[in-house]
Amino acid sequence: MSPTANRRGLTLLEVILALAILAGAVAVLSQLSWSGLEHARLAGDTVAAQLMAESLMAELMAGIHPLESVYDQPVEQLSFDGQPAPAAESDPGRWLATIEVSPAPIGGMLHVAVTVRDATSTGRAAESTLVRWRIDPEREVEQEW
Repeated sequence: MSPTANRRGLTLLEVILALAILAGAVAVLSQLSWSGLEHARLAGDTVAAQLMAESLMAELMAGIHPLESVYDQPVEQLSFDGQPAPAAESDPGRWLATIEVSPAPIGGMLHVAVTVRDATSTGRAAESTLVRWRIDPEREVEQEW
């Protein structure tokens, strides 16, 4: 009878090898879940930035606020209707907005760009830019009667 025929359990080497494989699999799975959580957070922040940019642009287009350039102002200070933006309520000072108003290449038009970005995030920060063209309210209107 050979000595390996009476074997009833696992050797120490087999147990260590199995534990090493298990530890490697757990490490890979935890890294994947962490990466998924980080991407979900970034997606949620990007949606919040898009909603705030759309809200600011709608207020500009409606004439609630004059069309003038503003750089890196907290979104709470730019809430023209007296109501803070929903995403900005929970974290004051987190979201910064830039409004750029410049003449468009076509005469009598303005190029309006609203950018909202996360000022507190490290690494990849959420940012959204919305651009619209608008008739310049300062131009003289030619009446064709």
